[in-house]
Amino acid sequence: MEIDNGLGLHLPSLRVRNFRGIEDLSIQRLGRINLIAGRNGVGKTTILEAAWIFARRGAVQTLEEVLQRHNELLTALDENHEALVVPDYAALFHGRTVKPEDAIVIGPVSSSASVRIQLAKRGDLPEQDNIWPTASGWGNTVDVLKVSYNGHESLYPVWPGDLDPFEPVPSWHLSRFSPNLGRKDRASTNHVLKCESLGPGLPSNYTMANYLDAVTVMGVRESAVRSLRLIDDRVEDANAVGESDPRYLRRGRRILVTLRDIPIPVSLNSLGDGIIRLFAAALAVARSRGGLLVIDEIENGIHYTVQQDFWEMIIKAAMDHNVQVFATTHSFDCVRGFAAAAEEFERDACALVRIDRFRDGLKAIEYPPEDLEAAAVQGIEVR
Repeated sequence: MEIDNGLGLHLPSLRVRNFRGIEDLSIQRLGRINLIAGRNGVGKTTILEAAWIFARRGAVQTLEEVLQRHNELLTALDENHEALVVPDYAALFHGRTVKPEDAIVIGPVSSSASVRIQLAKRGDLPEQDNIWPTASGWGNTVDVLKVSYNGHESLYPVWPGDLDPFEPVPSWHLSRFSPNLGRKDRASTNHVLKCESLGPGLPSNYTMANYLDAVTVMGVRESAVRSLRLIDDRVEDANAVGESDPRYLRRGRRILVTLRDIPIPVSLNSLGDGIIRLFAAALAVARSRGGLLVIDEIENGIHYTVQQDFWEMIIKAAMDHNVQVFATTHSFDCVRGFAAAAEEFERDACALVRIDRFRDGLKAIEYPPEDLEAAAVQGIEVR
């Protein structure tokens, strides 16, 4: 049974079905800040990706990015015998066995407002959905990706999973990567949420500079800069500098930090990975105002002595900006800092969930708010 904690969350609970390594998993109670622990390979990152896809309402660009992150790609030759690389959409589905009736479902446990993703052959579609005539060269063998949310539906032609890597195909029917030609929208989806995704690696200079630009425009730059002092109390200011010309975007933009008693600003990157990760999290919370934020391996680079202060910053910022946060961890120090920080805030603000694999599949072990401290003291299995 779904628990309504009265926080007005986009995801008061979560069900993920038929998505990547998750056959069917339900988390009955979520908070504004959700820390997901568990061993490697148990599906923690998949839960973050599911939340991200839900926030983006199944946008095909988001699905492509998930597949690119995992190198789930198909290769073939176009009519000029040049390499053609496209997403392998079958890899999104549990077990990679796809039937038209086997939908990916992501959303609250007891709500119909879920994202549904299906993959079918063009020839299996109802007549009104056959919008790519055989005469155009598509034929009946092309796969069709169907994405729906809350009455909105979109169809996309995509390369089939059994694409022959040595048989030339007419690539002019599709762009080199994105399958947006021939897209059919029955209704515009106006309910997409802001959602930033961080980790487990460091964000690029370009991303960090864009984040800082955004929070400056929002008028909340100072609170983000203050977060840097959790690691280095010499920090006085931080600014994004460098060329904004497209030719220099990747290497030209960077963040310079002003330190007390240091006459020349220094690069943020010179202060260590921890301070970059912390600043990125502070900026991303503000950037995700009103939406979701997902952070994979949130403890990376953050010293155990700073964990409680770090979590207090994240929780307060999430409340200030009305953001629901999902994060994963392998670190007991991270869990302990999370539990200690949660005591300073409202009872239902924080949720700790451990994902375990049992003989009959994955299970979510949920810790009630009153048990967070006990879980931290006694230790939970996080590796």
